[in-house]
Amino acid sequence: MAGSSPLDPAATVAVVPARNLWIIDSWRDLALIVASPVLIIPLLWAAQLQWSAEAIGLFVVAFFATGHHLPTFLRAYGDPELFARYKVRFIVAPIFVITIYTLTTVYDVNGPILVVYFWFLWHGLMQVHGFCRIYDAKVQSISKLTGWIDFSMCLTWFAAGTFMSPGRMATLLDRYYRAGGMLLSPEVVEMIRYGSLGLALAVTVVFASNYFYQVASGHRPSPVKLLMMAMSFGFWWYSSVLVTNIVIGVALFDIFHDVQYFAIVWVFNRKRVDSGERTGAFLKFLFRRGSLLIGLYLVLIAAYGSVSLITDTMIETESIKR
Repeated sequence: MAGSSPLDPAATVAVVPARNLWIIDSWRDLALIVASPVLIIPLLWAAQLQWSAEAIGLFVVAFFATGHHLPTFLRAYGDPELFARYKVRFIVAPIFVITIYTLTTVYDVNGPILVVYFWFLWHGLMQVHGFCRIYDAKVQSISKLTGWIDFSMCLTWFAAGTFMSPGRMATLLDRYYRAGGMLLSPEVVEMIRYGSLGLALAVTVVFASNYFYQVASGHRPSPVKLLMMAMSFGFWWYSSVLVTNIVIGVALFDIFHDVQYFAIVWVFNRKRVDSGERTGAFLKFLFRRGSLLIGLYLVLIAAYGSVSLITDTMIETESIKR
């Protein structure tokens, strides 16, 4: 503005763009990515008034855990450029996983089941870490040290939530012993449990110190990241430690994880289509703007997940007949 003072607030607003803290926008980020446990908990507890924990678990596994594979397959096999780049990996990996799963099921091998559980744990914490780094990048807080501390927070709090859960710790020990693991004394088990909690608290002290250092140096981390961490760690702890029914606990966090994934895949692919990047014809059709296409995206996920539900029902029916 001609003739305005450098100290004029209006002039400052004109030259300093407002920071966009969100991936989509405030209310959709909160509902789908950051604070969805606020919605998930009452909905799942209401569902228990109508259905058993086993029925809820079967539904969540089908339409969320299995259903969330479809967006990945769309990305990996629906994008010709990406598939060409990682062709061997995309062909060999599914064959390897299916083979291992079949062998462990047929021969009742427990070792790989432990690996699968820890992969589930790793997959969940890395998704939270990824969102934390995205939100920090929104405010230009891109320190590598901060990234490593954020990762350590995710790793230690997810591990502590697992080991401090009596039900999950008992399941892990059972699988560990079935796989031929060395007998652990009660004292060693307690040391693992409370040691994991102590480590998480120690990392939190480091995180807080780094946070105040970042603020003092003018690189304040994203406030949305702080909320993301609080909600994610708190919800993991709630679903792992406080919820005594393991099936419901797993279902709670799985819904949280998968809703986040559905949202970020939609946003990522829509931005690619909007920017004119080369994508497959189906991706270009599906990931366009419009509520109807979002509905179609969710219907496809539900349809894919229903295959798992139908298969499990058929297997259970055959087992009953025998």
